[in-house]
Amino acid sequence: MDNLDFNEIRKKIVSFLDREMSNEEQKSFLAHVKNNPLYSKEFHRQQLIRSKIKENFQRPVLAPGLHDKIKNSIRGKH
Repeated sequence: MDNLDFNEIRKKIVSFLDREMSNEEQKSFLAHVKNNPLYSKEFHRQQLIRSKIKENFQRPVLAPGLHDKIKNSIRGKH
């Protein structure tokens, strides 16, 4: 990964964070990130962004029974 441009390393970071890599790819990637300050900084920045999104994401509260009403409506039951 030494010759990857910044967009490529960002894609690798996303792939890692999305758990799309094999165990071997993960190990190699993490070793590379550990040894490159620029990649390490971007990796931690991406992790922070994801954690902030998760902290601030709130699922809407649905009215009781709404889920069943929607399912029944789709199935044609009233």
